[in-house]
Amino acid sequence: MPVIDRFAPVLTDRLPRAYLVPAKDTAVIRLLRLHGIEMRSLRADTSVTAAEQFHIDSVQFATTVFEGHHEASVTGRWQAAPGDLTIPAGTQFVPGAQRLGVVAMYLLDPRSDDGFVTWNLFDRELAPGREYPVVRLVGKP
Repeated sequence: MPVIDRFAPVLTDRLPRAYLVPAKDTAVIRLLRLHGIEMRSLRADTSVTAAEQFHIDSVQFATTVFEGHHEASVTGRWQAAPGDLTIPAGTQFVPGAQRLGVVAMYLLDPRSDDGFVTWNLFDRELAPGREYPVVRLVGKP
């Protein structure tokens, strides 16, 4: 049996300062915790700068079933948010500078080939022309 234990990346990106996960995405938050990802809940509405939102150009679902689901994928791009964003209280702040920061990035980036988008956790929120529900913060605090 061949063992494939080395992979060449097809996409590279910088680790963001943090991801902001909406409180309503409870399944995502639960799975982040199960993976050991550190996060904290925002106690008050918070204005953020240097935020990026992922604009969705297209959404595709696999026609064949893999491990009980139809894998999802999106195309689009991260782009600077138009001005400051007000993030509601209860949103989960997931810092990039943590022991499992790369794992958090792999799970939360919508372009990941094995992240939460692929595994259908955001299906109801994905549509061309919309913004991916997770915001990322870049730059220095």
